[in-house]
Amino acid sequence: LVAAVGDGQAGQTGGGGHFPRLAQSRTGGRSCRCRHDSRQGGQSRLVVFRAEGLGVRGEDPRVGRDLETSLLNTFALGSRIAAKSKVNDLTPGLVDDLFAYYQFFSDYYQEDEMALIQGLVDRYAKFYRASGFAAYARLRPLGVAADAVIDSPPQTDPEDLELMIEGQLLELTDRILNRQAEGFIPAEGRSLEVRKALIEDFAEYFLNEVFYQYAQGDRALLRKHIGKIRDGAEAYYVKNYSKKKESENV
Repeated sequence: LVAAVGDGQAGQTGGGGHFPRLAQSRTGGRSCRCRHDSRQGGQSRLVVFRAEGLGVRGEDPRVGRDLETSLLNTFALGSRIAAKSKVNDLTPGLVDDLFAYYQFFSDYYQEDEMALIQGLVDRYAKFYRASGFAAYARLRPLGVAADAVIDSPPQTDPEDLELMIEGQLLELTDRILNRQAEGFIPAEGRSLEVRKALIEDFAEYFLNEVFYQYAQGDRALLRKHIGKIRDGAEAYYVKNYSKKKESENV
């Protein structure tokens, strides 16, 4: 990745328009070009995004708005790329490109939201792994937790929410061990007592960091934001866990 963001002279696009600031990145045969407009106080904001090979044609102001909302929206570009390439899966190469772009934008904004994603995926990967390539399979524990919270009555006690998530995940892992459901359990999580502790840790993290902090304890906000969390989590899973040896399988 080569990235440059600065206050230099105004740049020009291919169409001849003059921009006060330009940011450019090239990685994996793809390139992006970002235009920034000045705000009061000398600050700037990314308002348009041009990417070659990213499924984004021309200048797309929606990408800039999405990135200002959350850098995790970088990973939503994966579906555009896959659609343009007629690929139904996030390949390792595509994921590497997405992470390179994420780092580019993270460096520019001086923000990083990957700690949340890493905390989620690293926790559930200790007791669950996907046996296929579908997003549903890769994100199954996250989906279980999110659905349990979103579908629960608003007055549900936090302890009851945690017990609901833990119960459903324990049931899922038991079914996997009994070969009644797809997936596999890593060696670390095959002991029942250890698996219970790992699932409890994941449930607590999801509720505290995702629901109560990120979504402010609001089920509607969780429903609104869970998509970008899923996109980031799937990319992180592919990058860190999709190449694990099948010798871990049961």
